[in-house]
Amino acid sequence: MLTLYPNAVSPLFSTPFERLATATFPAIELRETADEIVVTACLPGVDPRDIQVQADDRSLVFYGQQRRQLRNHYRYTTSYEQFQHVIPLPAAVSDRQMQVAYRGDRLIVTLPKASQPLRSVAQNLQAQGQTLRRYWQQAKTWLGHRLQAWAERLLAG
Repeated sequence: MLTLYPNAVSPLFSTPFERLATATFPAIELRETADEIVVTACLPGVDPRDIQVQADDRSLVFYGQQRRQLRNHYRYTTSYEQFQHVIPLPAAVSDRQMQVAYRGDRLIVTLPKASQPLRSVAQNLQAQGQTLRRYWQQAKTWLGHRLQAWAERLLAG
C-alpha cells in the first residue's frame, strides 16, 4: 500500500537532512564601506509586509514567510514557507539608524558603523560602575549614621 501513494507518505518519513536539502535559502550579498555595511537579500515572491528585520551590534536577523500558490484545472493549492536568516556582521553597527528598503524582489538593509568602538563603550561602563560604587558607599555611610542616631534616641528615651 505504501508503494501506491509514495508522495503522500514520503514526507512523513523524510529525515531533517532531506528537508534541509530541499529548502530554499535567499541569496545574500554583504558589502562593507568605510562608514556602513549594506546587506542585500534576494527574496523573490515574498511580500514586503511578511518580512521582519532586527539588528544588534554584531548581527542582522531577518525572517518572514513566503506564500506559494499552485493552480491547475482540478485544484488550487497554497503553501507557506517560513525562513529565518542570521548574518554575522564584520564590524559593530548602530542598529538605531538602520535603513530598510524593498526594491523589486531585493531587501536592502543599510547599517551605519558604530561611531564608538566597543572598547571605549566598555571603558565608559567601567567608569560608571566605579561612580555607582562610590555613591553606594556614601549612601551606606549616611544610612549607617542615621540608624545609629535613631538607635541612640530609642535607647535614651
